[in-house]
Amino acid sequence: MTFRVMYVQRRKFGLSVVAGTLFLLSVVSCVQQSADVVLMNGGRLSDTEVQRLLDSQMLLADANPDALDSARALLAQDPLAVNGEMRRFIHAYVAAESSSNSKLQQLLQALLHGGLLGVSYNPMKTYTAAETFYYQEGNCLSFSMLTAALGREVGLNVRFNEVQVPPTWDMQSARTQVNYRHMNVVVKAGRQRKIVDINMSNYSVDYQQDLVSDDYAVAQYYNNLAMESLINGEPAVSFLLLREALTREPELSFLWGNLGTVYRRAGYYHEAEVAYLKGLQLDGADLMIVSNLARLYRQMDSPDKADYYEQLAASYRARNPYYRYSQAGEAFATRQLDDALDNITAAIEAYSQDSRFYFLAAKINRALGRNGEARRQLQMAMSLTGDDAQRRLYRETLAELTPNNLGELTTIERD
Repeated sequence: MTFRVMYVQRRKFGLSVVAGTLFLLSVVSCVQQSADVVLMNGGRLSDTEVQRLLDSQMLLADANPDALDSARALLAQDPLAVNGEMRRFIHAYVAAESSSNSKLQQLLQALLHGGLLGVSYNPMKTYTAAETFYYQEGNCLSFSMLTAALGREVGLNVRFNEVQVPPTWDMQSARTQVNYRHMNVVVKAGRQRKIVDINMSNYSVDYQQDLVSDDYAVAQYYNNLAMESLINGEPAVSFLLLREALTREPELSFLWGNLGTVYRRAGYYHEAEVAYLKGLQLDGADLMIVSNLARLYRQMDSPDKADYYEQLAASYRARNPYYRYSQAGEAFATRQLDDALDNITAAIEAYSQDSRFYFLAAKINRALGRNGEARRQLQMAMSLTGDDAQRRLYRETLAELTPNNLGELTTIERD
């Protein structure tokens, strides 16, 4: 388990993800596209047509009654509720008369010390606050909900904080692509704000991050469970959970995209199309919805629309700096250095504020024997990061590129 508390400078937290929290087909895209263009001049969807997706009973008709009862029982719970056992526990270890700084330290000691609750990080477990307390494990969203619930119980000011972790993709099965996002909490302690995060390896102060509402965090919770249900072959349960998530946060495009995937998997293609297009109305640059629409139109035998969305998806990927960054990393790992350099150059041209782009560029240039350029890239990386651990890594790598160390470098011969 990796854990630490970080002090947060008074930086901007907007109103605009959760490593270990599953988001089916959800990515951050840096390309903006007009929704009118994406909808291929199809006009705006009517509110009635969209609402019909949420009111429909078609997915529930043949569902397992026991599964539906379990889902409804789950929806009746408050994911942030504190029960009597939790209340007695936390008041036994956090003194009411303490300062907010002391309360925070006592809270974290109670939650994380092996001799007390000892919560451990499990990226595949999404739990309520009470379940996280009972099972003593959970992903970062689960831990954040437990921290928020118990922190507020002892009088702390705790807010959920969504961290826009750069997109990564992981194949969970032959049919499902999953993107991981990250959630932690911000605690106001005296005049400082502190980040509390159970998995700091997925957090950097350099990442864009936004304070979000409880409803937003709970919507993410239901989304996670919905995607787990879909993967487990329970589309009706997934539908009920996503419907609750959308009731709380109807403006999140990826929730509509996930609802479209539920309908598509169940064979309801028109309903899937409406859900996907609603998602694109909210975010015309949602790459995964665009990709899913292409797949849907292939299934619907609409090749012209499928071609359009496939080309649009390819264009989005090509201009997405994090996609090019990932491509550069893959090419570098296989020593395809020219391809790696082309991709990282494109990533930096598209977005010049991520220190890791420059660090990878430095490694590529170093492998190509361009040590002066590598030093310049490392200096850029150091100037951009606010993360002390990253800055130390960049400084140490830069030290290896000083003239006294150049003889130790490994380079390749080039034509």
